[in-house]
Amino acid sequence: MNYTIAEGTTLPSWLSFEPSKRKFSGIPLEYSRQNISITATDTWGGKTTMTFTLITGKRPNTPPRIKTPLKDLTAYRNQLFYYKILETAFEDEDGDALFFLVSDETGALLPEWLFYEEAGKIVSGIPRLNNTDVTILIIADDQQGGSATQRFTVKVKNASLIGELWPIIVIGGILLLFIVIVVYVMCKGSGAKSKKKKKKTPTGEESDGIDSDSDSFEEGDDICIE
Repeated sequence: MNYTIAEGTTLPSWLSFEPSKRKFSGIPLEYSRQNISITATDTWGGKTTMTFTLITGKRPNTPPRIKTPLKDLTAYRNQLFYYKILETAFEDEDGDALFFLVSDETGALLPEWLFYEEAGKIVSGIPRLNNTDVTILIIADDQQGGSATQRFTVKVKNASLIGELWPIIVIGGILLLFIVIVVYVMCKGSGAKSKKKKKKTPTGEESDGIDSDSDSFEEGDDICIE
């Protein structure tokens, strides 16, 4: 059986082939990826060709890139701001784990009201009255010399008055409804138990205990206004 480099295949300068030993040898100079075809011929003239891919050297690092652009967000003063950076914000073709560096847009530390938790990729904090908008810079580093960056702005606004007072409004409404129900039930119960008293009028006729003309009542009468 004879082995030869197939027609159309050119070996790199550093690589040699020994047909009698079916052996390739050489010292690669750099990263490369090449398809090599070998033809095998027998004594009867039959032949066949096979192709394989030879990859040498260490593949150059491919830096991460942006996959999902981050959108601007809004934080309300005196309320908790919480944001988990999207897992799809960046991607790395090499599959390298990405380490995030989070700062303001100048590369300085985040303002004192904002905190970043690397473990959960979470940015959170409570802006106060004197805090203003902040642009956050995120650098995704593959720790192989490659990186990608994204920016987004957190706009700081005052919360609406209703938004701040809604818990008080809800609680107050529940208490008021409770009081109305209690008063209504007590009034109904008192009216059901009371008995109308008959009184004689100056003409000698009997009437109810309430004199509509004089608007006077006797002591002990039960009165319920419905």
